[in-house]
Formats: sequence, C-alpha cells, structure tokens
Amino acid sequence: MFVGAIGLFALAVAAIFTIGLLSNRMDNYKRSKWPRVRATIKDCSVRQLKRRKSVGGFYYRIECDATYILNGQEQRGGISSLPATYEHRTGGSWAYPGIDELRAWVRQHPPGTEVIARSDPEWQQTLELDPNPTIFAVSPGGLDGKIAGIAAVIGLSLIALVAFVPR
Repeated sequence: MFVGAIGLFALAVAAIFTIGLLSNRMDNYKRSKWPRVRATIKDCSVRQLKRRKSVGGFYYRIECDATYILNGQEQRGGISSLPATYEHRTGGSWAYPGIDELRAWVRQHPPGTEVIARSDPEWQQTLELDPNPTIFAVSPGGLDGKIAGIAAVIGLSLIALVAFVPR
C-alpha cells in the first residue's frame, strides 16, 4: 500500500513537471512568432549585480543595449543573459553559464556588431537573440522533461509492483 502511494506521488510529480514543460514550450512558440529584426549592439558588458539580502554576494549578467528598425521606426531594446555566479560553468550543459562564458560572448560582440533578434510586439524594449545561445536561454525546458520522464517511470513501476506482485 505504501509503495502504491509513493507511486501515485511520483506520477503527480511527473504531471506537474509535464505541465511546466508544456508551459515552457508554449512560451517558446509564442516568442518564435515575434518579428525578426537586425539589431546593432550599442553597448554590451558583463555587470556585477548584488544578490538579494537574504542570499548575499553577487552575480554577473550580460546586459546589452541595442537599436533596431521595426515598422520603419528606430527602437531601442536590451538583451540580458542568464545569471552567472561561478567563474566556470558547473554541472554540465544544463547549468547556468560561467562568468568566463559571459566575458567571451561580450568580447565577440563589441559595439557595432549586428545580431539577429526577435522583438516582443507588446514590449519593444525586449529583445531575444535568434537563435538564442544557451547563456541567454530563458527556459530551455530540458531538465523539466527529464524529471517528468524519470518520475513517470518510477511512479508506473511502483504502481505495477503493487498491482502485479503477489502479497
């Protein structure tokens, strides 16, 4: 009985992560419909920002100002990376970027560099690179899918164990 309850809990976890994964996919689809623009980087740097008081310390983020033409008018927008707290990426490709990756990207994109981006039609100041490098990725969603799959397998296995193994 206890094993079956754990199995049901694992299926509930799988459902929650599947909902999160679907939400990320819907957001990505919506962003893919934003208009594409050719943006020129005006200023780009790795900035040190203070973390909230309860956590303390600092984190680093790329913040770029860019201009672009949309509907015949010049617009100003910005691009921000994911936060980095360590000098080098830890934990594999799914982890937050390292500060060294942020600095390398900024060196490769000095002022005057043209990039392809998508502009949020509801808030033109928001730009997202297209394709979006992993250091800028808002929500890749890969980890959500893996957790949902693992939880589903565990949940179904435990329920099958209770249902088909004689007591």
